[in-house]
Amino acid sequence: MEAEAHGRGARVETRTAEITRVERQARIFRDLGMPRLQRTRKRVPRQMKLFEKAEPGESVQVDVKFVKIAGRWAFQYTALDDCTRRRLLS
Repeated sequence: MEAEAHGRGARVETRTAEITRVERQARIFRDLGMPRLQRTRKRVPRQMKLFEKAEPGESVQVDVKFVKIAGRWAFQYTALDDCTRRRLLS
């Protein structure tokens, strides 16, 4: 292989006669006397925890929004019931 530096990167030229065969990674490791590669465990996706309740009013999420309107602070209160998904704004 020949590498020539041109500005930002390098240009690499390969000749097909230099590439004799493609070997598997395991065979290369074995020939070099390196230990075998270990299989990695696949990650199990976590189950999303939903806020679902059996009875209305059992769990309520409350949020407060602060907004400055005409130089004064205005507040918006929101309550969300986890069972019925009904929303109350005030």
